[in-house]
Amino acid sequence: MCDGMKAHDLAIRLARVRHGDLSAGNILISDSGKGILIDWDLAMRLPSEDNQRVDTQGPQGPTTKWQTGTWQFISAARLMDPDSTRHELRDELESGLHVLLYTSVRYRASHLTVAQCKLLKKAFIEHFDSRSDTVQGRTSGGHGKYEFFQPIGPSAFSQDGLEKFLSEPHASLVETLRRLFVPLYSTERQLKLIPSMEQSRDAALEVLKTSDRFIEIIEEHLEMNGWTENDVSDELRGCDQFFTEARGLISEARRNSLLRANM
Repeated sequence: MCDGMKAHDLAIRLARVRHGDLSAGNILISDSGKGILIDWDLAMRLPSEDNQRVDTQGPQGPTTKWQTGTWQFISAARLMDPDSTRHELRDELESGLHVLLYTSVRYRASHLTVAQCKLLKKAFIEHFDSRSDTVQGRTSGGHGKYEFFQPIGPSAFSQDGLEKFLSEPHASLVETLRRLFVPLYSTERQLKLIPSMEQSRDAALEVLKTSDRFIEIIEEHLEMNGWTENDVSDELRGCDQFFTEARGLISEARRNSLLRANM
């Protein structure tokens, strides 16, 4: 994951190109254990070094029917506003967090009891696949992701909830990255409930103008003690209970990864 986000950052810095579709299927692991960011067919060239915003809109109107990306990993802000063609770096960084959460739950949830897994499955579906009405061919959604970014998010994805099946630094990584985006989706009154959290939307936007802090947080957590050694995903261990419980959702996610979300 860290290598994939660094590759994403280097493409912006060196080539002025943004990937456009950070998803679980586009970050691979090489035989040597390195991360590889693939599938650049939706990449966008940035207009200038000072302009991190890309509108998927040409002089004659939108170049696509809707926003590009893979539904499960598109930012909450973009899903909730299907008429917008805005696509900024902060949206891509948020997609990176959704990829981390998705794969963390997807491949480690079999450590839960059947009852706990059932509750997690419900939260998983709400987060990654919630959709609202389709109007004029455009579908909105993102409610589950919006709730995730409230100061006190869903208990299933809280640090305590994640530590039921993830190591302490792993769960802390998800929570620390989550806090980068909370001010974007919360009111000042809500933020005051948690003094340790960034209190200003403008300050949060400033941090998310680059990938620096996002990558720094990952690197800091990788240096922490407490990571599970010789860790293997549930699927490779042959005990993928969560896959069995959420097979319909996983299949839908794989299908959407191919179709994209440019409906």
